Amino acid sequence: MRQRPGTAKGVVFFTLEDEFGVVNLVLHKHTTQAYRAPVVAARLLFVEGRVERYDEGAVPIVHLLGQRLEDRSDLLDGLHAVGTPVPVPLARADEVVRGSRYDPREGVPRVFPGSRDWH
Repeated sequence: MRQRPGTAKGVVFFTLEDEFGVVNLVLHKHTTQAYRAPVVAARLLFVEGRVERYDEGAVPIVHLLGQRLEDRSDLLDGLHAVGTPVPVPLARADEVVRGSRYDPREGVPRVFPGSRDWH
């Protein structure tokens, strides 16, 4: 999850989670500007930086202050070759046609409100 609060003076926060816990990736404004493309578009991100750990509370808090980023999304393309091939489609949800205004629960066409695009 990536966040860039308006009150954070250009700092971007990522929340990363795995089987060991949660870590907060913190990217200061100059790092975000230098590595803008990976910050915005990467599906898999390699980050080098300094780890800060706070154990004062009941739950330890871990921050990674990112200093160098690299887009490694290319590694995801080869995942299917590692194990058994994944059948396509993955689920019935993959068969949904986007843009349909038909609600199968009611059996009649339904008008959906327009989207709200917040900037």
